Amino acid sequence: MKVAVIHNQPLGTREAGVAFVTGAATGYALSGAETTLLAPGPVKNAKAELARLAVPDPTPFALPSLPPIRLEWGLFRPSWSGPFRKAVLGKLAAGGFDVAVVRDLKLADLLLRYDLPLKLVYEMHNLYSLGQDDARADGLFPADKLDMHRRREAMEKRVLEKVDGVIVLTEGLKKLLEPHYNLAGRIGVGGSALHPTKPPAKPARCVEIAYLGSLDPHKGVGSIVAALAELPEETRLLLVGHGRHHEALLKLAVYYGVAERLTLAGWYAPADLPERLAECFAAVVPLEDLFYNRYVTSPMKLFDYARAGVVPVIPDLPVFEELFAESGGGVIVETGTAANYAAALRKLFEDSDYRAEKEHQLRAFAARYTWQRRGEGLLRFFTRLTAGA
Repeated sequence: MKVAVIHNQPLGTREAGVAFVTGAATGYALSGAETTLLAPGPVKNAKAELARLAVPDPTPFALPSLPPIRLEWGLFRPSWSGPFRKAVLGKLAAGGFDVAVVRDLKLADLLLRYDLPLKLVYEMHNLYSLGQDDARADGLFPADKLDMHRRREAMEKRVLEKVDGVIVLTEGLKKLLEPHYNLAGRIGVGGSALHPTKPPAKPARCVEIAYLGSLDPHKGVGSIVAALAELPEETRLLLVGHGRHHEALLKLAVYYGVAERLTLAGWYAPADLPERLAECFAAVVPLEDLFYNRYVTSPMKLFDYARAGVVPVIPDLPVFEELFAESGGGVIVETGTAANYAAALRKLFEDSDYRAEKEHQLRAFAARYTWQRRGEGLLRFFTRLTAGA
């Protein structure tokens, strides 16, 4: 099986998508597929970039040099990355691949216009044509983003109807999409995963709670700032990441009287995260209860926590219930309120035996959700797709 994995962000981009796509390519390769990652270049020091992303050395997949992303003027409007898209199309049209996996909707729509000698698989990391009646989204996403979602509904429907295969991140989304778009036999499940490693040694005394990633309102970080006010004064909240909304969270921390217990750590390379996260007694994924968070997402941060051996505290959303049903390791709160998060975090902080039991369960979770195991499952799906050619 020869697999092309396509991503339209350079390897140096500080986004979870780059860590995801290099992890996915690693999983296919370690599962026996001859794998090529097609990403914008040129990459000046590919080995260093891949090491930063925690990809095993030697790199198990091919990484050819492709044109960089840049803005060009089309006939009527500006267009991003024309040279990169043309290079990808040329690679796929030349033959040699059995399957191409693409996670960008616009690129998938473009590739469907050509009679390519392979199976095209669209990997969904967003959803535009279902769940738009979720009233809570109106208060959590900016209006321009919601408008963009509405404008992409027709394109998404077209791609889902025509593409050879679809990968979704959760079983819940598969159940929703399969009958809606007649995807029986064309849909597989493969969420986020991790590169296995031995968790770093933990300090004798940990007082920090970790949150990793975006601070957008739908991520629910404000509820953890509020929860901090109900926890022992020695506890602290570590926010790892970059982007907007720092100022709003700082104002909230001042309101609750916990500003001095809030650490804005900035960005960490994926390879450096386990050592830093291991200094924490717990971690959080406090997603707000809305359609996208219930069925579409598979948060990379959760797997970063598991790789570091730090127990996550999470709301009772379907995505988490399906992940932890077998191996445990997470602390699920019935309703994602500040009070409930505080109670769960306090127990992990004060009851060392309970935390040790959860950390033991988390090791089973980490062994179950590796990129290689994800690759093995999806290669079986690809084999069924190509057998039906």
